[in-house]
Amino acid sequence: MNGCHNREPFKDGQVLHGISSATGRPVRVFIPNRMNPGCQYTKTELGQRDPGCVGCKWKQELHEPGPFEVAFNKIFKEIGIK
Repeated sequence: MNGCHNREPFKDGQVLHGISSATGRPVRVFIPNRMNPGCQYTKTELGQRDPGCVGCKWKQELHEPGPFEVAFNKIFKEIGIK
C-alpha cells in the first residue's frame, strides 16, 4: 500500500553535522522531532472517509470540540469567517 498507511513511527530526532565556525572542527548536534506522532489527516472529515485509511494503526477519531473551540467558532460565524 502507498502513502502513510501503517508507516513506521517517527524517529526521535536527527543528528545534524556541521563545522564549527569558531574552531573549524566537525560538530554534531541532535535535533529532537517535535512533530505529533499521530495522524492529523484522519482527524478531518475527509480523512475519516478515506478508504486508504481503513485499518491503519495511526488513524484517529474526530474529536468533539472543546469549550474554547465552540466559543471561537461562534465568534467566527458571527463575524463571517468560516
